Amino acid sequence: MSLRNLLIVSPHFPPTDAVDMHRVRMNARFYESHGWRPHVLAVDPAQVVRQVDPRLSRTVPSEIEIFRTSALPSAVLQPLGVSDIALRAMASMARTGDDIIARKKIDMVFISTTAFMSMRLGIRWLRRFGTPFVLDFQDPWFTAPPSSIPHRRQGLKHQFMRRMHALAEARSVPQASGLIAVSEAYLEALRDAYPALVNVPSETIPFGYSAADFDVANELGEPWRPFAVSEPKAPVALYAGRIGEAMLPAIDALFQFMNAVPTDAPGALSKLTAGFLGTGYLREGNPREAVPRAEVIGLEARVAERPDRVSMLDALSSLLAADLLILLGSADLTYQPSKLYQLMATGKPILCIAPSGGRLAAQVRDLKSVVLIESDTPLNTETVAAATGQLSALLKANKDDAVFRERDPICSANDAVALAARECALFDRAADFSSMGNMIQP
Repeated sequence: MSLRNLLIVSPHFPPTDAVDMHRVRMNARFYESHGWRPHVLAVDPAQVVRQVDPRLSRTVPSEIEIFRTSALPSAVLQPLGVSDIALRAMASMARTGDDIIARKKIDMVFISTTAFMSMRLGIRWLRRFGTPFVLDFQDPWFTAPPSSIPHRRQGLKHQFMRRMHALAEARSVPQASGLIAVSEAYLEALRDAYPALVNVPSETIPFGYSAADFDVANELGEPWRPFAVSEPKAPVALYAGRIGEAMLPAIDALFQFMNAVPTDAPGALSKLTAGFLGTGYLREGNPREAVPRAEVIGLEARVAERPDRVSMLDALSSLLAADLLILLGSADLTYQPSKLYQLMATGKPILCIAPSGGRLAAQVRDLKSVVLIESDTPLNTETVAAATGQLSALLKANKDDAVFRERDPICSANDAVALAARECALFDRAADFSSMGNMIQP
């Protein structure tokens, strides 16, 4: 099979540990088997102002060629109150990308990042080399579904950046030969804003999981066990990931449920403890989000929180050490956690707290291995009893029992192997689309 060359633009890439690089980190190893040889353009990890974890490099095959660029020091943009890596590294990524495209005869550019201003590079290389590009929307850039707009960050800095993003998006997105998004709602919003996209190949592809990550996490990860000593008999439920304002109603519903479990519940569920790991956006100095809300209803002794960011490997290791995993929904009903399929693949019971009409609730409602508590539905004795009984049974079950085997088709459809195949099929369609002259002329 003749291989085509794919340039992946991901400013964050191992050993940099950032959420927006995990799609390509997990899936790129399988691209060659579908006809695309990956080359990665990333920023020097010493200059990204993000957490760096050398262990993460173990999850990336050595045969993938990675090109590192420099970036302006973060202090340069500090007077504006921003440290955006795309702005600081734009000139360097542009020059390095020019060289890679010319030398490697790149057939397609795939820009996968939430450092959205990097997507402007697609226009540069389309004009200079005629190289088509595909954009990956893990979050909305400027154009967003109506349900997401009320949850945008406020303040002058964010308003200023949104104006920049609006202009850059309008110039970049309509020129793409293909679009990938984690939510169909993101694609619908973009098509509404830019009617020219209606015929552009697009695909809704979620974040999946990599079996290789479990192996590395088991070997090198350092699990956080917040209640291992203080309450050895109480089940430990763990949430790992950022808590945004739109998730706070789900947190409150979780604590109300914990308070409502009767004292004679089986499996010591009346003493259920909850740990929250890496709940803040910053590497350090984050305020606690969960514990103050637990204090309001007297649950602080059963809730622990480590708000500063942790390595993906340590977070995964911590999840594997817990008895029960927590999934939080959002007031943004289109939201689906990127960790959903990773949590399913652990083979552990999942307690999901989400709005009844949201995408997440719809995904898990029919699964017996997931306990769903609707955050917008008042608890009553019957719903607490049903959830408690289901949790008790799941905590006694073995991960190889039939109740957890129900996840097998879901997990196999969303592992790195399967999602890489879907991504490469989209690259094929985008290449055909551009070769037929369907792109808007720059």
